Amino acid sequence: MLNLNKVSKRYGEVWAVREVSLDLARGELLILLGPSGSGKTTILKMLAGLEIPSEGEIWVDGKEISEIPPHRRGLGMVFQNYALFPHMRVKDNIAFPLRMRREWDERQISSMVGDILSLVQLEQYGDRYPSQLSGGQQQRVALARALVFKPPIVLMDEPLGALDKKLRSAMQLEIKRIQQELNLTMIYVTHDQEEALTLADRIAIMNNGRIEQLDRPETIYEYPRNPFVADFIGESNILPATVLEGNEETCVLEVEGGSGIRFSYAARGCALPRVGERASFVLRPEKVLIGETLSVGTRRLEGYVENVIYLGETVKYIVVVGTRLRIVAKQQITGDRGVFKIGAPVQIGWHDGNCRLLS
Repeated sequence: MLNLNKVSKRYGEVWAVREVSLDLARGELLILLGPSGSGKTTILKMLAGLEIPSEGEIWVDGKEISEIPPHRRGLGMVFQNYALFPHMRVKDNIAFPLRMRREWDERQISSMVGDILSLVQLEQYGDRYPSQLSGGQQQRVALARALVFKPPIVLMDEPLGALDKKLRSAMQLEIKRIQQELNLTMIYVTHDQEEALTLADRIAIMNNGRIEQLDRPETIYEYPRNPFVADFIGESNILPATVLEGNEETCVLEVEGGSGIRFSYAARGCALPRVGERASFVLRPEKVLIGETLSVGTRRLEGYVENVIYLGETVKYIVVVGTRLRIVAKQQITGDRGVFKIGAPVQIGWHDGNCRLLS
């Protein structure tokens, strides 16, 4: 449905996007996720025709569109600030792209607007003005306007950024429902990790204008390609380490700041760093086991609780091991499990299959 072939965008000497290539299947929802300045919005602007690529090609449905002006690309666009016309009623806002295209008469337009209002569950709001709607309702109108003319691809630039957390979560599910119901092809820009994991069929993690990793959400979370991805998506303990000895199957690591803490690591389908090289040992906080005694077969370290952060369903511990090694552990709160106090001595550990070693 969509192909970006080595697309780059340069402003003077600065590369906002550099040699980005990706394919998007029909009916797929792709999330562009990354920090501010990583190039994700620039990609969206090039797709929309608001920016022209410095290099590369953009193909939609077998047609190269890099030189086609925005109004002739036929793509839907939803902005963060809604961009609704305040002097127009809801139904006129939605009908605007249909009237501009002059492909339908007023009877057809009325029918199409009614159908899309039903889809976004705003049937009773067609005669209201945007100022008479809540933030979530305004965002639904903006979404309806982008979908009413049945575009081949819908582009969404942080559309939920202005909403509070509870409404944002509800709208995420609403967007996913509509996308699946209409089998929409969608590219969605956000810097919210939870939003990306909730919505995406695939996620492209961007950094400095490049894609660091492009994969399914669960693969990116469980198998990050490098320390940047591990640090950006979710929360991770990223421990700098040095390889002391090893071969193609196993290696022995010494963790920096751990007062001589060493342990072995087995290869899991990827090449291990060489002896003497530095690496990053990655361990998700929810994979860290914490307790007075741990079962046989887990890596075990002795430490003490430096801080306790209560999060409702879970509690997060900052555990100091050795002289200055800090490891974050998350634990579900249950009726038979108490909360450790600050200063309490504890053992922490993990199963070997739950950690990663990244060059």
